[in-house]
Amino acid sequence: MIEKRTLRRQLPILNETYCLEADRRMTAQILASDWFQEARSIFVYVNMDLEPSTRTIIETAWQNKKVFVPKCISKNEMIAVQIRSWNDLQEGTMHILEPIHDEPSDVDFDLGLIPCVAAGTHGQRLGHGAGYYDRFLQGKHMKKLCLCYEKRICDEIEMDVHDVYMDAVVTEKNWYYFQ
Repeated sequence: MIEKRTLRRQLPILNETYCLEADRRMTAQILASDWFQEARSIFVYVNMDLEPSTRTIIETAWQNKKVFVPKCISKNEMIAVQIRSWNDLQEGTMHILEPIHDEPSDVDFDLGLIPCVAAGTHGQRLGHGAGYYDRFLQGKHMKKLCLCYEKRICDEIEMDVHDVYMDAVVTEKNWYYFQ
């Protein structure tokens, strides 16, 4: 099995045309899914470069759901903060858009949309390596859906004891479910 750091360096480089079309397809699948339709509250990342876009998902969710996004509050902890518009965000840790306010939520989220740089075929998720999401997701009971480009699906991803498995991974071509 390839070490996580090595795997991150070996991932295929994706071109902009591929990513835009894949983002469009993933977004359409998520918005049409029962998981999204039935959710009253969602926790969703605000994408940065090389991550599937969540912009349309967030904007659609604002119509009838509570939307929460991550905010880093220390070098190893993040919280979920509700946002109601793009004006609630500013550039924060690692140049990621984060909430201006830092009022943590005590909401039990129905759905979590989690970023990755790659995902496995058994619910594994490879993040950027800082561990924020794995720490945040510990003990959370929401449905965890990882958005991943199909070209970055891997057969095997090394998992550590603190890593959190996803309930499903969605790509532009497939849904991979795990239970």
